Amino acid sequence: MCIRDSYLTVTENAEVQNIKVKSYPQTDEIDKIFKEATEKIEVRPGKYKNKSVKSRLWTSFEYE
Repeated sequence: MCIRDSYLTVTENAEVQNIKVKSYPQTDEIDKIFKEATEKIEVRPGKYKNKSVKSRLWTSFEYE
């Protein structure tokens, strides 16, 4: 089984920053593919008390 976790920050302007990919077993090639896929996700800024705020998101993928 392989596990990939991605973490990213979404700014108040809906820009993706600080993408981190962690994996087990660790493979640079697969990590690069997951990072590129994460960059293509369309995001919106988080909202708190009717204001746009910076958000931290994460995803997890498990596969064989």
